[in-house]
Amino acid sequence: MSVLDPNRFAGPAEAALLRDDIAADEVVRAALRERAKHAHTTLHDANEAVRAAREAAASAQQSVDHITQLEHAVDGRLAVAWGLVHPIRRLPDELLAMIFERRRLSFTLAAVCRRWRRVALSTPALWTIVSCSVRNFHDIEAEQNYVSYLRCYLDRSANRPLNVTIEYFAESCAARGLLWPAISDLYRRSRTFYFWSCEDTTSNLEIHLSSRAPHLRELHIDNTEFPDAPKTPLRLVLNTPRLKKFECRGSLSLWSGAVTSPSVRTVAFNTEEFHVRDMVALFRCFPNVVHLDVNVFNELSSLVPVAIRANRLESLTIRLSYGVKDITLAQSFSFPSLQEACVEMGDVGELHADATSTFIRSAFATVTTLRFEDCVADGTCSALRSCSQLEDLWLTCHRFRHEIEDTITALSAPDPSGAWMCPRLRSLTISVRETSNRLVEKLTALATARRITAPSGPPSALEKLTVVFDGDSWREHAPSLQLQNQLYTILQSL
Repeated sequence: MSVLDPNRFAGPAEAALLRDDIAADEVVRAALRERAKHAHTTLHDANEAVRAAREAAASAQQSVDHITQLEHAVDGRLAVAWGLVHPIRRLPDELLAMIFERRRLSFTLAAVCRRWRRVALSTPALWTIVSCSVRNFHDIEAEQNYVSYLRCYLDRSANRPLNVTIEYFAESCAARGLLWPAISDLYRRSRTFYFWSCEDTTSNLEIHLSSRAPHLRELHIDNTEFPDAPKTPLRLVLNTPRLKKFECRGSLSLWSGAVTSPSVRTVAFNTEEFHVRDMVALFRCFPNVVHLDVNVFNELSSLVPVAIRANRLESLTIRLSYGVKDITLAQSFSFPSLQEACVEMGDVGELHADATSTFIRSAFATVTTLRFEDCVADGTCSALRSCSQLEDLWLTCHRFRHEIEDTITALSAPDPSGAWMCPRLRSLTISVRETSNRLVEKLTALATARRITAPSGPPSALEKLTVVFDGDSWREHAPSLQLQNQLYTILQSL
């Protein structure tokens, strides 16, 4: 129906139609009102149900909260009751202190209860292990917190020797004079002192490591993590009469010419630079060193003759990035007591065979165990003829080069005079990346010539010949396993 114009009077025909429409609309309106009444009733019932549900939920929540409160109260009473009857309460303070010493959680144990705090504070041994990670700070209050933490150990350990580990992440300009004196006091009381830093702390270390540390047995310095900073050498004047082990990584270490540490037996250096003068100074400063581990990242050379001698050195691990190319320097090494050596030489192709051979002859003539890591350099074969005491040899080669082939060949037969190279050799390990027919042939001949039943073999038979292949899957590689089994069978044959 079109919209009606209310500003007129309907005619007879239109009025009749309108009356029919009015009657129909009255019926529809009555029906809609009945539906609206029913909808209002439904909405009211729903609101009443929601209100009742909310009241029920609130009542249930109150019940839950009350029950939970009662449960916590019971748990508290049970914890107290079980604690009162726990066997640990029967332990005397002396046994409790012994247990604390094994846990080494000083601050945690001291915070459990009044009795444990009293026992912890009266147990000096509990406070002898100090571990502190110093983060960056910018105000004196933060620095004072670190100082207070460190001095707790100093005060509560009752002058006992300490085992100290300091990780120093703060910028060198952060400390304002309070922290480093505390670190110095810890150092003077230390039995072991580990210092790791990612900042250039050489100036502070020089000052505070010059203090007398009468109990110090082990000293470890690692300040390798500041590659962009100037390479400042660390000048050390150690006053440590009982020091046994010294390790240094990062900064080049220099020693005072008048100071020696005769008590030191183990030394390890992995520094940015290490020259001939540093090696001479090392053996002068540590005249009784027994075990030495050193990395040399620069080329060793000397314009004047030197004597690099360590009378008591028994074990040496040395990594020479550029090998030894100076034959005068190569013959300057003398280690008359050396028993074990591990040597790694880089840039094999550039090495001089004569210098390498001379270096091995002068440095390793007395060893019983010798390990060549990375590669076998030219000159090794001729040098091994001077290693008459050698019993255990490890040779590494990425490829089956002529030098290792010549070495295996020389080990497989006596020379024209009847003398065997390495006559006391009992164990030989060959580390390679892959097998080859030539390698199999040479190793088979070696095992046959030096087996225990060889008719004219060396004075000591070869008891173990091991081939190590690089890679994770070599143990499942059939040819590799076959070769190893074949060599074992030859050595054990009667």
